[in-house]
Amino acid sequence: MKKIFKYTASVLMMGFALTACSPESFDGANGNLPSISEFEDCFNVSVDQSTNIATFTFTGAKGVTPYWIVDGDTENATRSGAFSFTKYWRKKGDHKVECHVMGKNGMSDGSITKTFTIEKTKMNGFGGFDTENNNILKEAKLNDFSTWFANAGWTAFADQPTPKYNNGEITLHWNEVGPDRWQGQFALNNMGITLSEGKKYDFSCIITSTKTHGGFKIKICQQDNDDNILLDKDFKITEAGEPKCFYATELDGIDASNAKIVFDFGGGQQDTEVLIENLVLVESDLNKIEAPSELAAEFNYNDDKNLWKQIDAEQAYEEGCYFGTADWSDMGFKPADLKSVHQGAKHTITIPVTTVNEQWHAQYSLNLSKGIALPFAGTDKIDFSCHITTSANLPGATFKLTQADNDNNFFFADRIAIKKGEWVVRYENVPLSKAEDAANIKFVFDFAGAEEGTEITISNITIFKK
Repeated sequence: MKKIFKYTASVLMMGFALTACSPESFDGANGNLPSISEFEDCFNVSVDQSTNIATFTFTGAKGVTPYWIVDGDTENATRSGAFSFTKYWRKKGDHKVECHVMGKNGMSDGSITKTFTIEKTKMNGFGGFDTENNNILKEAKLNDFSTWFANAGWTAFADQPTPKYNNGEITLHWNEVGPDRWQGQFALNNMGITLSEGKKYDFSCIITSTKTHGGFKIKICQQDNDDNILLDKDFKITEAGEPKCFYATELDGIDASNAKIVFDFGGGQQDTEVLIENLVLVESDLNKIEAPSELAAEFNYNDDKNLWKQIDAEQAYEEGCYFGTADWSDMGFKPADLKSVHQGAKHTITIPVTTVNEQWHAQYSLNLSKGIALPFAGTDKIDFSCHITTSANLPGATFKLTQADNDNNFFFADRIAIKKGEWVVRYENVPLSKAEDAANIKFVFDFAGAEEGTEITISNITIFKK
């Protein structure tokens, strides 16, 4: 496997600069500290960019042991004299390690600092289309910017954002933005690319934002004709600081001699910075990467009519679980074994064991037994949605909203396969299966066949009574 690494070294020292890794003699416990300059070439850092794993090695020196401080983390510094160790970073970025040596008399009189780069983020979920092969935007001009950020009265702010471009990455920071659509425009103009009617196109990009956004827009159109449109789509940023791929497929081609891309962040939060990268536009027939199915739209969790919001706010539920063997023997797991974390609208569990891939062998439930009940008449119908994030593929996930004391009277109980990443479960206008009154309900999940250690987050549970 090819290993690519970048680092620079700076030496902080006293005395003469020596480069020998193995000095012919080493002072004993006589008060002399080891000179760091003698060990500069003994410290090495290499990064496998395909895995985002950095390997730290110290070789060729006798009488001393290394002492490493990675990214200033002195509390977790490797004090054990590790001559080789590895560290993983999921997100791209620049890092540094401060290198010391320890001898009989103590720590060296200086340090060597090496810097290295993690070039790409390992995405949670879909990472977008191929940026290299058949990418129309690979050779496009991406630094002809314009911005128009305005207040609620449609007056442009005097202080407009100043985008920055660096090697295919665009950083945009705004101090103020208006509350409505088109009050936070940022355009990549005169990209110099042409499009053709009769063809289909796929688009993707990765955006990281310091704050969430309830609905921003990406639009691709002819430079001098905003009505000649290839893409006009709204997206949401649901998690701050997390790189997210936004994409669209099978777009009907247009005849465009010079296309532009417009982002609109109107309605966003003040003092926000976004990083836009990995821009890809490719003819659908030439695209070798299959995109996940489009997520269904979620209902508005924050709507006052959402019956579940009060349940989350007061944590008015008790957890239950059952994990069974192939012959249905109880494996003895308790809810605490799932390492559950509940933060507002988010409920995260970790699968404690891999069960057979047969429905109901890996159950988890939220039972409304803490004083707040959700009753339904047999004639009621509901709209429902929830958001699922999973760290690994789920061969079969069941979501069952059912009468608390009658598992046969439920709104839905479908089992679906979910790929690593995100999914939205959505139902509209669904009745109780037995049309019987339910004094209370419970929410039962089943993740039979999921790998041990899979982390699953269930969030934004939304129930509207029709």
